[in-house]
Amino acid sequence: MRKITRIYVLVALNLVALIALGGSLLLTADRESSRAQAQFEQNRARLSAALQQAQAQGYSAADLQPFAGALSGMDHSQAPSWPPARVQFFRSNATTADQLNSQLTVRERQLLESAQSDAANQIKTDQAALANSQAIGVDPADMTPLQQQLDGAVKEQGAAHTITDYRKVSADAQALNNDIATLAANQAKENDAIQTAAADLKGKTAGNLDAIHKAGQDALTEGRNNATAAAYLNKPSPFKGWNAVNSAYAKLEKYAAKLGSGNVDEAAVAAAALQRYNLQIHDGLFSNLPPKAILMQHDAQQLWAYENGQEVRSTQITTGRPALPTDIGPMKVLSKSHPWKMHSPWPKGSPYWYPDTMVQYVLWFTNTGEGLHDAPWQGCCWGPGSENNESLASHGCIHVPYDTEVWMFNWAPEGTPVIFYPGDGSPVQNQLAQITTDDKGNPLSGPGGARGI
Repeated sequence: MRKITRIYVLVALNLVALIALGGSLLLTADRESSRAQAQFEQNRARLSAALQQAQAQGYSAADLQPFAGALSGMDHSQAPSWPPARVQFFRSNATTADQLNSQLTVRERQLLESAQSDAANQIKTDQAALANSQAIGVDPADMTPLQQQLDGAVKEQGAAHTITDYRKVSADAQALNNDIATLAANQAKENDAIQTAAADLKGKTAGNLDAIHKAGQDALTEGRNNATAAAYLNKPSPFKGWNAVNSAYAKLEKYAAKLGSGNVDEAAVAAAALQRYNLQIHDGLFSNLPPKAILMQHDAQQLWAYENGQEVRSTQITTGRPALPTDIGPMKVLSKSHPWKMHSPWPKGSPYWYPDTMVQYVLWFTNTGEGLHDAPWQGCCWGPGSENNESLASHGCIHVPYDTEVWMFNWAPEGTPVIFYPGDGSPVQNQLAQITTDDKGNPLSGPGGARGI
């Protein structure tokens, strides 16, 4: 009996020892679990802060997704309830969070270097594309704003620090590249069209160089004169069609220098281009004229009346004599008189004196007495050269055949533009230099007195 009792006692003591040992082990595991959890939370906090900082620096959700996804996975994983297993769980997650933090630093550097490289390469691509556009003949005026944008992108690149900065440079440069590509494609089509037209012109002229030169010169003269009319219209206030006209005119002058080539192929290309850009200038001018407009050329001594861009009347005219030339510039109908007695502002004895003379219809276009009027004493011979004939030429006004003057008096309201320009076929700047009025049409030096005949 005593032996059995001792056995029970020993078993009980062993159980107590085992329980005590187990409790001690569990307590130790619980403390280790707490330390492992604390380490994990510390590493997790560093990773979370690093992700937030990366996001603030401009790294995208796609850039950070592998790391944010792994962090979210750890956050949603369930820790075991058994203390020893919890120790392993938190230690593993702490190690993973620490590794992710290191990997994130490496990835940020890789992405930043990639963004820097992309920006540099895109700018180089744009530079090459602009050089190619220049080589195929894109108008410098069209390239200037693109070059300015590229210069701005280079400046942005130099000031860039963050991945957002570099990616913006790349995006801007890519958008610019698209614009350059569009410009180059349009120019390529333009070049193809000119080559086709040049071949047609050679066929029509049987390759005769003189005929090709004449076709080109005719287009050049007309294009310059129409561009001049647009430039005059652009003086008082912005002319709606000016940008289109000016762009086509720049191309016209580029090919003007090539027209004199002795090579049939080169001359044909130049002439075909001049014809093409002359048409563009023509369309830009006449499709944007005011509802009613009067255009006159000095050299041609010709007047054209336009309504809604369509010619509705034309006539030869006679302008001021060389000593008393009609003012050149952008003017308008200021008032109308019917009838009107012309009274000489010059005294008797002056070579310019004339007796009081009645005219029936006058459209005044300057404040110094210049107007469009009938001239009953001039029975013929309007047109080129009449302005140099002392018996025909005016004292600054413009003589118009009676029937046309009556029609114009009834047709043109006050305010109708009156554009009188040289029309000598010279470059626009030369014809602009001959203006004798201010931008509002007021003569800088009038024809000698009010109400000249």
